[in-house]
Amino acid sequence: MGVPVIVTPRSLDFGVVAPNSIGPAAVVQREFEVPGAPNFDGGLIVENAPTDADVSALLFGGTKNLFEITTLNVYERRAVPEPPATVLDLVVSSDGSSPVSVKAGQLVYVGVVYHAPDQGFDFGTVLYLRGSSWNVTPVRLSFQLPPLV
Repeated sequence: MGVPVIVTPRSLDFGVVAPNSIGPAAVVQREFEVPGAPNFDGGLIVENAPTDADVSALLFGGTKNLFEITTLNVYERRAVPEPPATVLDLVVSSDGSSPVSVKAGQLVYVGVVYHAPDQGFDFGTVLYLRGSSWNVTPVRLSFQLPPLV
């Protein structure tokens, strides 16, 4: 049995999306964000890895063919004096299909996109975040198309 892992959010619902769309749409950098800072919209975060582990992500079941893991990133925190802040340095990046090495305390980000079909209603799958010393953590992914009028 592995160590429990806190993943946020516990489920990721993209809401009602346009037919034949891919998302989430690129987000314009907000005024208060630091240029070059990572954008964590449309993904899952492990804020503090509980232990060292080899980590991978896998989609399973439902309409998994309509979802894609785009990135599995590991970040290290670093304090900077001017202005006083904590920045994130990218340690390793992967598409999630092969494990990446994570050290305790690092931040892990899994980016996900949907590929909406032209018709249907409710779509979903489960993303499993697996670490060699972690409990497997399931996260439900979903989106909906607007009803036909």
